[in-house]
Amino acid sequence: MRRKETRLVHNVPKFRDLQRTCSGKHVHLGWGKVGPQWATATETAYPWGLCKLMASLLEEHFLTLGCAAPPSDITGTTNAVQASRAFAGIQSRKRVPPLLSEFASVHSVVLPSRLANSFLRPGHKLASDWCPGTQVACTPALQKFPAGSRVLRAHVLPKGCDEDAKWEGDSGAKSFQAGSFVHGPLNGVRSVTEQYPESVKAMCSYVRGLFPGLVFGTVGLFRDLAALPHKDANNESFTDNALAALSDFERGSLWMEDPEGNVEQEFRGEANVALERTETLRRWIALASELEPVEKALKADLPEFRKDVLSTKRLALFRTLLNEVQHEDVTLVDDILKGFDLTGKLPLSNVFTRRFKPAEQSEAQLRSGAKRLRDGLVATVKASDDPVIDQGVLKATHKELERGFVEGPIALSDVPSNASLTHRFGVRQGESEDGPKIRPIDNYLSSQVNSAVSQNEQISVHTIDIVAGLLGCWLNEWFLSGRSEHAAPVCKAWDLRTAYKQLPLSDSSYELDSYFILFNVEKGESEVYKQRVLPFGSTASVTSFIRAAYAIWKLGAVALTLAWSEYFDDYLNVCGAAFAKHCDFVITMPVRARRDEYVHIYVDASFEPGGYCGLGGLIFNSSGAALSWFGYKLQQCHVNKLLKDGEREKETVIFELEALALAISLEVFRPLVGRKGVVAFTDNEGVFGSFVRGHSDNSVCASLIDFFARSEEDLEVICWLDRVPSLSNPADNPSRGQQISGVPRTEISAALLARALPLVFK
Repeated sequence: MRRKETRLVHNVPKFRDLQRTCSGKHVHLGWGKVGPQWATATETAYPWGLCKLMASLLEEHFLTLGCAAPPSDITGTTNAVQASRAFAGIQSRKRVPPLLSEFASVHSVVLPSRLANSFLRPGHKLASDWCPGTQVACTPALQKFPAGSRVLRAHVLPKGCDEDAKWEGDSGAKSFQAGSFVHGPLNGVRSVTEQYPESVKAMCSYVRGLFPGLVFGTVGLFRDLAALPHKDANNESFTDNALAALSDFERGSLWMEDPEGNVEQEFRGEANVALERTETLRRWIALASELEPVEKALKADLPEFRKDVLSTKRLALFRTLLNEVQHEDVTLVDDILKGFDLTGKLPLSNVFTRRFKPAEQSEAQLRSGAKRLRDGLVATVKASDDPVIDQGVLKATHKELERGFVEGPIALSDVPSNASLTHRFGVRQGESEDGPKIRPIDNYLSSQVNSAVSQNEQISVHTIDIVAGLLGCWLNEWFLSGRSEHAAPVCKAWDLRTAYKQLPLSDSSYELDSYFILFNVEKGESEVYKQRVLPFGSTASVTSFIRAAYAIWKLGAVALTLAWSEYFDDYLNVCGAAFAKHCDFVITMPVRARRDEYVHIYVDASFEPGGYCGLGGLIFNSSGAALSWFGYKLQQCHVNKLLKDGEREKETVIFELEALALAISLEVFRPLVGRKGVVAFTDNEGVFGSFVRGHSDNSVCASLIDFFARSEEDLEVICWLDRVPSLSNPADNPSRGQQISGVPRTEISAALLARALPLVFK
């Protein structure tokens, strides 16, 4: 640097710490010209070290004024939407605090200059443990800094500096307004809008965050403002005003025009409803935590098959919320806990129209003829005329077996003599990316189970006339209010995945009416399975499921003020365009199952040009015990393919390898992650951001993101992605070829790598 003095004009007391005087103990750069230009021509920007120190001091200044420091982990966030999404396992594309803080604690240390040499280098790590001693001021106090502690930032305090200096002064302003104005015949844009553009931009951004979809032309800050009652005659018709308190205060109030003359009149626009919904979800989150002991007690004595089906269902919370909205079906949760019968007299819901439909035969008659029907069915089960359908039925059954919905195959001799046996067949339901979509159906009509059901109510759903009425009401209000863009109707349909499979059978139906038989096209013989959940094809299943589906609709319509309809397992929602994303969040959170059991996956990769290149991963249960690990050394031919980028050769492929390790992790640990919540950690910031966004400009990473998403869907896991500091990543060692002793190893197959990146590994 050149020997010169620089003066800064500022109003930030902390910047007094910037004062420095050169010691003169080093050589300075010269003045004058260097070639055709002046020597100082390249020094138009402040040095990087000075900029970092100014930023650090500015942060301290704002903290001194009472600003809140950014949270170091997700538990410290005050953003209700982020916290609610995290609770529900819904990953936000926006940056959120990590699940775990990168540091155990952060301390401010003031020490004499003779001890400062080791601390004046941000990023420096302590080589050994260090005890501050009595000459060092440490806040908050800490007796010993362990080896590896990192210096985050450092600066020198000049002698006599007042550490408690505050930014004093008060402008005395009572209001600040920006944007458009109308005053008599005059109108335009307030001058302060151009004078303070960044401040106005920040205010507008804050308002949009509080009131999504609000259209406004003026924004203002007010303090201790006393205004006489007046009418804003220049406000555009059918538009809303918005008001938000920025601090706690006393004796402040806002009075609105009211025909009654003596009470406040409440107005609830869609923005207000959105805020109320968010607050309702926050209350539900707190209530769910309070009811944890009740949830465990409800399921403690259930048989194992039903306990497994209901393990992720928050039934105590469901019952409490249904009571709050005064739902008529008061025995629904009790019936879910007991399981549903497939025969006999079905219970009343007190929701649907009373209409009695008697059974065609008694349960005793069904049991007495069960063996005869079963023997006839076993003798006639064979392959259908379409092998694609047979293969689809078998594949769907195996998938149900993986998810714990069915058991088997079991021996025919193990079926009780008085138990029914139902034929499972398949029908085509369109096409998918993987080929024809086959739905398995259990023929409870031919097994005569449906004929032994008595119904007390006529079950109904919201058909097209109700949907048309709902949309008609919305459109009518929209036209009357001026057809604003933010309130333009947006519709979206929702489908409950594996809907019937969410509800268990009763003990009697599980023992006597849960058996079904299919033809295994791969083995060329029939197989018998036993199901734990409501089968698709049973009359009683339809009635039982619609009771639960209607309760979900009632909860959304009353507690969350959702405009939606229910048709079996499909829901149609309508809302204003500006609130579509908020409605998506509100609807997915309550109905999304929260896993009570989680596993943590850590992945890493290593890349040494011409040396070892590998992948590594570990999986832990929620108690911190390691369950398994994988390590894989890549062949040089595969690395060379990754290094080739069109016509040019890349220097490194660590990004692609880190993405590959994360992408295959769910499939590698498939037996350990099924039906569980998953938290996956990577130490690569780029990979973390790309997978959270679900997009990457890197073609290899984009392909791996698609593979990871398909694995999530296939396994039906709720996967939360987070970043782990490199030094804390336990997957580093296996990615470098080191063994993990005492933990089972899972091998990576060449077929899996070929599925994930066919252009590289095939």
